[in-house]
Amino acid sequence: MTFERVSSDEFSKYFSTAIELSSVALGGTICSVSDEFFAEAYHLLHVEPAPSLKGQFGPKGALFSGWETRRHNPSYDWCIIKLGSPGAIFGFDIDTAHFNGNEAPEVSVDALYASSEEHPTVHDTKWIEILPKVALGPSSRHLFKIPPSSGVNYVKLNMHAFECTVL
Repeated sequence: MTFERVSSDEFSKYFSTAIELSSVALGGTICSVSDEFFAEAYHLLHVEPAPSLKGQFGPKGALFSGWETRRHNPSYDWCIIKLGSPGAIFGFDIDTAHFNGNEAPEVSVDALYASSEEHPTVHDTKWIEILPKVALGPSSRHLFKIPPSSGVNYVKLNMHAFECTVL
């Protein structure tokens, strides 16, 4: 799978005509998640930039406008999103704004098209990788351009923790 990192300065060049298919404004919904202990995945559906919640705390610790898991899943954490409208995907804006040290170190993205009677699961064999595992960094917009996918109506965002080998 090929992809190209795009700088924030080039956002308009590549994405000015894009429609945010996962947006809650179009009807995007979170179908299922592996974990959302620290911050709920519905934050992924907001189009506007994530606000800083620095200094604000809830019963589970600091508040964040983003998805944050405990990262104790043996393989990876995942979030299945039903897009508000089916369409071809040609890029991603994965934003780690305000996450400094608790951001997902790496992500990958899978997609599929399912009929209205189907409800894809994390282990569905129809998932196709459209963004391979890529490294992220703290508090940044991470823009990726990919070859246009076929028409899809679900994406699965996979958060990979760094692997550690104990010797």
